[in-house]
Amino acid sequence: MELSEIQNGMIRMALVALESVHEATYHHSIRTAKVSIHIAAKVDWCLSESDRASYLDDIRDAALLHDIGKLSCPTQILDKKESLTDRERENILCHPIWGADMLLTLPDKRLQRIARFVREHHEQPDGKGYPFRLDLDEIAPISRVINIADRFAAMTENRPYRKAVPTEVALEILHLDIKAFFGEKAGAVTDALVGFKMKPGLVHIPAKVLSASGTSYREVRESGLSLAAAH
Repeated sequence: MELSEIQNGMIRMALVALESVHEATYHHSIRTAKVSIHIAAKVDWCLSESDRASYLDDIRDAALLHDIGKLSCPTQILDKKESLTDRERENILCHPIWGADMLLTLPDKRLQRIARFVREHHEQPDGKGYPFRLDLDEIAPISRVINIADRFAAMTENRPYRKAVPTEVALEILHLDIKAFFGEKAGAVTDALVGFKMKPGLVHIPAKVLSASGTSYREVRESGLSLAAAH
């Protein structure tokens, strides 16, 4: 599925803004997108070739933009090492809504459509997620992939308030939710996460490179997809 230059430009600008405001969240968004693509590429979703291409596009771009709402969160909250106050926690819990609202204001129907996945990426299969505490059957399949990828990426990377955990620990924590989200495909999702490897030199795709003259977002999209699918 070929994305328009307008879509490319909008996503590119969002990533540039995210990197300039909070680089750690930008890095995490790139990592989450690659984990999401890796899951999506390794699991048989029983889709036609054209539907699968569209599905991969939506997963990649929704994952890239899943934390865009954190542009509205104060950086001192994002970087805080101590426990958050109730007010600070409420601020963080709003970021899926803020991110979805940003996409809904854009003059592009596809980006408006993937706003749903951004809004739902912290919903949980037990109905205790946020921001809307959706039931399992209300959470879109793409949102489920991004949820697991986001949490896996977050747990296996260092944060200001804790060290990264090993892959096997992250998988143990995620096991029940993967099973609830994906049913008979849970084993394939787990296998994809076990097989995911990120080459250190290829973790970061600088947003300033995306915006540079002569560098298209399409090239970055394709390199990201082939990199993730190769591991």
